[in-house]
Amino acid sequence: MPGAKSKKGAEFAKVEQAVMEMLVQARVLRMPVNRDAIQAFGGCNASEGWVKKFVKRNNLHSRTLHGEAGSVDDEAIADRLRVIRETCAQYAPEGVYNADGTGLCYRIMPKATYLAPSELKKTVRGVKGMRAKDRVTAYMATSGSGRKVPLSFIGTAKEPRCFKIRGSPIKYFSQKNAWSDARVFNLWWSQVFLLFDNWVTRIIDHLPHVRSVTSEKVLLIMDNHSSHADLVDTKEQVKIRELPPNCTSKHQPMDAGIIAAWKVRYRAKLLGIRVDTMTSTTQLREQAKERKVIRGCMRLAEGAQPHILDAAELGLEAWKEVLPGTIKR
Repeated sequence: MPGAKSKKGAEFAKVEQAVMEMLVQARVLRMPVNRDAIQAFGGCNASEGWVKKFVKRNNLHSRTLHGEAGSVDDEAIADRLRVIRETCAQYAPEGVYNADGTGLCYRIMPKATYLAPSELKKTVRGVKGMRAKDRVTAYMATSGSGRKVPLSFIGTAKEPRCFKIRGSPIKYFSQKNAWSDARVFNLWWSQVFLLFDNWVTRIIDHLPHVRSVTSEKVLLIMDNHSSHADLVDTKEQVKIRELPPNCTSKHQPMDAGIIAAWKVRYRAKLLGIRVDTMTSTTQLREQAKERKVIRGCMRLAEGAQPHILDAAELGLEAWKEVLPGTIKR
């Protein structure tokens, strides 16, 4: 019906105008705006196709505001990989686990942005959030059948102040550089991967531990790292196999898309909250001060920079959304 088409067209024109106004306002606030942000501006009306057409219709230009497949000698590692594959074949998919850690700069914003029509490419500059160095190491493991071991973080603070709000929703370890050394990895191995830890499962009971899932033999594949050297399963349930040195960039299953899928979801959630609070940051901060929020505990949703508790909650939500199908592929 012509009338219905006209009405629908007018509605989309309003959405497009509102999105453009939000883009301009975001750039005034020096907030990077990528395609995910534009889609968030448009809400339920903005599909990926709509965003692509919106960018083209408005002649928007993207600007980068001022990654891990290294060289691998396949012949040198072929024999060891063959042995690992033969070992994997002795287990069912649900009995083969892969574990890996990844650095997460949990405050960082996109490095590229679409420019408002009034902005000049030569003069545009970034913001502090793009250079944020606040970092944790996220540790995760999955089975070949798509089962996920609980997400864990390694940070620098022994007792982050923000955890006083309501505690961490995930297992948290501390190390002076937020790295996975032998001590921290042994804690992860014993407290997260192996044991049925009531403290964790009380909060995230949808993510089981190996001991609670099966009494069968299990194979754990990891990269070649000195922190893994002293791992021992006294019950002899878990056999460990390390990938050959310098080959994890090509043959580490977690690096084949699982970690990337998690990070994409994390950053989308971070950006979504930034978009929601973009125009009311000052007001939200004042309200938090009136409530006498403890210094260092003001939340991302209250207009502050994200702290480790925000990162843990967003990371956990993102980990829930990494589906078994993604892991199996």
